Amino acid sequence: MNEKFEDIWTRTVNINDRFWFGWRGVNPVFTTNALAGEVGEACNITKKLSGGGSNIKLLNDEFISELKHEIADIMVYTILLSETIGMRYEEFKKEVNGKLDIVEQRMSTIAKKDYFPDLGIERCDLCGGPLKGKDSGLAHIEVERFRLCYNCASEIHREYDSEYPPELDD
Repeated sequence: MNEKFEDIWTRTVNINDRFWFGWRGVNPVFTTNALAGEVGEACNITKKLSGGGSNIKLLNDEFISELKHEIADIMVYTILLSETIGMRYEEFKKEVNGKLDIVEQRMSTIAKKDYFPDLGIERCDLCGGPLKGKDSGLAHIEVERFRLCYNCASEIHREYDSEYPPELDD
């Protein structure tokens, strides 16, 4: 099946038109609160995936499956919120693409190699991303002689399923 996002959008709207008469006329606060609730559920699952609250990491198929369901709920409520305020699919697509253009432009400026040295920011030894000191807001982890940004250290941790990043060879 080669279903496009527009097809999913249309199906979501059609189901709501069929079963919830007048749903477009509700105050958007109800839709935003429902959306926030779904995002909160996804956050709770990712907290558990990373050991939050118990310090026990629960990376397993059950939690990943639950997270996928919450992501679907988030998408449904995003579509419903958009429609509730009169934003149809074409306008939504235009807004998302406009936002992506802004992010891409901003990040392409930041990613220039000469940008970070001018600011005195070091780079992660693995991905080359920005790396700040422990007291400056962006966490990093030192593994032997390597300095890794938090994202790279987390990825190594996840890949090897160990309590600490693995020992790296010279």
